[in-house]
Amino acid sequence: MKNPVQALLSGSLRLLTVTAAVTALVSTAGCGGSNSRHMESFTHAPIAKQELPVHLQSLGKLRTLEQTSFEESWDLDLEIPVHTSWVDDDVPNQWYCQLVTGEVYCVDLISGHTLFVTMPLPALIEHPANVVRTERIGDTDDAMNDSLNDGSTDDNNFQIEYDDRLYVVSESELFCFDAAYGQLIFRHLLPFEPSSGPHAIGTGESLRIFISDWAGRIRVTSTNSENIPIDLWQWNMGGISHSQPTADPILSSLSYVGDSKGVLHAFKPDREEEWSYNAHGSLYAAPLIRGRTLFFGGNDNVFHAVDGLSGKQLGLQFMETPIRRQPFTFNDREDIVYVWTQGVKGGLHAIRAVPDQIEFNMLADKPPLEQERMSKMWFIQGVSRIVAVSDHHLYLMSDRSDIVLAVDRETGLIEWRMNLAEARGEDIQQITEYADRSNTQKTIVTIDHKGHIIAYRIFRHYRLNKK
Repeated sequence: MKNPVQALLSGSLRLLTVTAAVTALVSTAGCGGSNSRHMESFTHAPIAKQELPVHLQSLGKLRTLEQTSFEESWDLDLEIPVHTSWVDDDVPNQWYCQLVTGEVYCVDLISGHTLFVTMPLPALIEHPANVVRTERIGDTDDAMNDSLNDGSTDDNNFQIEYDDRLYVVSESELFCFDAAYGQLIFRHLLPFEPSSGPHAIGTGESLRIFISDWAGRIRVTSTNSENIPIDLWQWNMGGISHSQPTADPILSSLSYVGDSKGVLHAFKPDREEEWSYNAHGSLYAAPLIRGRTLFFGGNDNVFHAVDGLSGKQLGLQFMETPIRRQPFTFNDREDIVYVWTQGVKGGLHAIRAVPDQIEFNMLADKPPLEQERMSKMWFIQGVSRIVAVSDHHLYLMSDRSDIVLAVDRETGLIEWRMNLAEARGEDIQQITEYADRSNTQKTIVTIDHKGHIIAYRIFRHYRLNKK
């Protein structure tokens, strides 16, 4: 493998080309039209820093790093600029990044140890990647079997094995890597230009990889008995999908895709649309899946709750501005759904969403009406990024600002704020945005323009009376 300096020199010509392409994309953002690419915050081009919005500057006590519960956890010097970074819900203990030279690094989020480095991809990633964790039941070694009193072994002794795969689209090529060692499993030249990243469900011949294209179709790729990728089927949705397809294989075999005409589609693995739901406003982000309920919003300023199995409407919440990002929640408090809204008056809303049933006492044969009772809890205007979460706080930031805000998850109160650039002692190009649904990582990852990564983790409980 090339060392970082050699990789940077050999990739300099490609870097010039990529930089021009990224600049063109940034300059055309917001111009409208069916070919505008909505990459949300996935691509991180260098941007000028600005101050925290005025109305947030006086909220919460200004603290130094030593006055918070965060401590420096690990640092990693890649010596090459980082294009983008992410954490996947399926494997929240792994941190991923792509260098400007094309390689994808996978790092243990707790220790900072590099787990693997992929081959260089042909271009910088434009759409989110997808990591899929599949659990398999395997027998333990004979030496590990528990002996019973009669000297026999326990036939029920087993262990869970993980088969992790990283799916990523670079230009118009689909790559699948072993997410434990970084080995290439297959690559497949797509016969279309993708408008979204991939989302995969199943394994082997049951594998289905959903990708949207710029012609308004959902495309599905699989593999045959020889593990060779094949284009399986497609479906004309009528509107372009800018969002990542998503699915919850534990709940059902359905995959969900929203389009620019405001329709959310639910597809079965083998070319059958189970249901569709018309939200009327363009959909730009995948729905949040909580149990059997889907939560999502669109350009019509409405937040929807829909039954994931039937497509039946369960509830509506009217917002003041559009919703163009995926909501999020946490396993320890699933009754609170956090919703991003866009625009000058946009920010983060906390909405309590509680399942309920309305009984029809006079109609014995009629089943109860299921619904989601939704009510607004709090709203913070001007925040646009979440970079970590703890038991009591969300750690939020505004675009182009290095100030992190510690926000009480229940009340929305900003308890303190800290300048991450000052804490680190140098400029920060990007901070990894992720909402750890498991609430176990408690880590903020910062990256400078040279590829030097420093992670800060909560190691102790901070007492409010600490001076």
